[in-house]
Amino acid sequence: EAARVKFNFNSLESEAKAIASGKYIPENCAPAGVKSWNDTLFVTVPRWKKGVPSTLNKAVRNETTGEYVLVPFPNAAFQKQVKYVQSMEIDTRGRMWVLDTGRTNFFDGEDASIPGRPGLYIINLYTNDVADYYAFPSEIADPKTSFINDLVVDDKLDVAYISEASGDGAIIVVNMMLKTIKRVTHPTMKFNDGLKYTLDGVDMSKYNIPIDGITMSADQKLVYYNALRGNHLYSVPTQELLEGHATTVTDHGEKPPSDGLAFSSNGMLYFGSLIDSSIFEWDPKTPLSAATEIAKSFDQLSWPDTFGFDGHGNLLVLSNRLHLFVDGKMNFSGDANFRVVKIPVRGISYQFGPQPANLPADVFAPKVAIETTVSVPAPATDSFYDIAAAAAAAAAAIEIPAVAAIVNPVIVAGVAVGTIEKLAEELSEPPAPVPATITGTAYT
Repeated sequence: EAARVKFNFNSLESEAKAIASGKYIPENCAPAGVKSWNDTLFVTVPRWKKGVPSTLNKAVRNETTGEYVLVPFPNAAFQKQVKYVQSMEIDTRGRMWVLDTGRTNFFDGEDASIPGRPGLYIINLYTNDVADYYAFPSEIADPKTSFINDLVVDDKLDVAYISEASGDGAIIVVNMMLKTIKRVTHPTMKFNDGLKYTLDGVDMSKYNIPIDGITMSADQKLVYYNALRGNHLYSVPTQELLEGHATTVTDHGEKPPSDGLAFSSNGMLYFGSLIDSSIFEWDPKTPLSAATEIAKSFDQLSWPDTFGFDGHGNLLVLSNRLHLFVDGKMNFSGDANFRVVKIPVRGISYQFGPQPANLPADVFAPKVAIETTVSVPAPATDSFYDIAAAAAAAAAAIEIPAVAAIVNPVIVAGVAVGTIEKLAEELSEPPAPVPATITGTAYT
C-alpha cells in the first residue's frame, strides 16, 4: 500500500530531475490494473494525466526501505512505444496481453487530450519480448474519442474481448491469430443516466461511463459485463460476439455499481461495490441477489478497481480511490490511497477452468520447480497441437501429481502449453511417436 505511486528511479537526484522536468508528476499517477504470474506482480499506471513515466510495470520490493516500487516492464524503451496501459491479461501460455488505449491525458481535460491509435500487444513473459502487435482500425476505435478499457482472453482461440468505454459503449473482438477485429454494440452496454449517487462527496452522475467491467466464464462460453454508471450485470454468448453480434443478451439483475469483474476457474464471479467498498462472490447458478459479501473495508477497498489471481487460491483486488483522484480531491500526504488486497477464495484465473469448486487443500501450497529430462515423442511439427502432445507425454513420464496439474501449466522448450487436464481433454489423437529427448520443468 502507498499514499502515492513510487517508481524505481536510480537515485533521489534522478527522481527530483524527473519531477522538475514534468516527466514525473506524483499527483497525476494512480494504479489501475493488477495481475500476477509466477509470483511476480504487474501493475499498470494509466496515462490519464501527464507526468506518468512508466505505464506498464512490475512491482519490486525495495530491500532497504521495505516499500514496493514500480519498475518499467518489459523495459524503459517500451514505455515510449506504448502510449497508455490500463489493463492487461496473462494467459495460460505465459503471454501478457497488453491493451494500449492510445489516447492520453484525457483526465486533464479535452483540450489536453492527445489522440493515439489503440492497439494490442502480446509479450512473452519467458523472454520479456514483444511477440505480437495489432493496431486497431480507426473505424473500430477512433484515436480521438475511444476509451479502450478492459479485456478478457481466450487463449485457445487467441481472441480478446475488450470493453470500449466511450459513447454508447461496445465490445471489441480481436482475433490475434487471424488479425481480424469486430465491434459489437447493444443497448445494455450504454450507461444508465437515471443512476445517481455520491461517493465521498463526489457526484458520480457526472461520469457517464458505459460498459467498463468485463469477464468471461470459466468454460469460455459467456462474456459478462457491466457499465460503470450502471447497476445491472449482463452476459452474452462468446459465439455471438465471434460472429459480430449480440442477440441473446441476459440481464442477471441488479447489483451495486461496480468497476472490474473477474471469474475464477471454479465458476465464481467476483465484483465490487463502489458504494459500500466491498467485494461480492456470486455463483451464476443462483440469482444475482444471492451474491455473498466476502470482504468490506472503507479504508482498504475504497474503489475496488481491478482483479487478478495470485495462483495460490487468492483473489487480488487493486483499490485506488479513483473517484477522489479523478475529482482532484486525493490527499497524497496522508494515509495510503493505493492498495493491492489479497482475499482467500480458493480459486485461480478463469483461464484454467472449469475446475471443481472444492479443490484439495494442498493445491495452492508453494510449488517447487524440478528440472528433469525424459525421452518422449518429439513434436511432429512446430504447431501448438504437436508441441502440446509432446508436453503431455513429458508430463506423463514425469508423473506429475493430478493436484499439481490443476493449476500449473506444462512448460516445454520455454513455452507454456496449458494444463495437463486441458491437454488430456483436447488431445484425443496425439501424433505418432518420434524418439527424442525433451527437457521440461514440472511443478509439484
